[in-house]
Amino acid sequence: MAKKYTITLYPDKCIGCGACAGVEAELFEMDEETYISKLKSSVKKEEDGKEVWVFETDDPKNAKEAAEICPGQAIKVEESEE
Repeated sequence: MAKKYTITLYPDKCIGCGACAGVEAELFEMDEETYISKLKSSVKKEEDGKEVWVFETDDPKNAKEAAEICPGQAIKVEESEE
């Protein structure tokens, strides 16, 4: 079975350092007005009353590394089998 990955970005935890976009520019970009990270091609959802951005993919690229280096712990990468 192919593995699928869910990448979740929690904007309220983002401190705007840009580390995620530096590591994985294909998935993350910084908003020029708010200086908060944006997860490209993601879907806005609500989790525990807070806004989150979710992207599902079979290729997480360097999202795991971005999650590890994020000082605000604003990125979560979860693996599941299809």
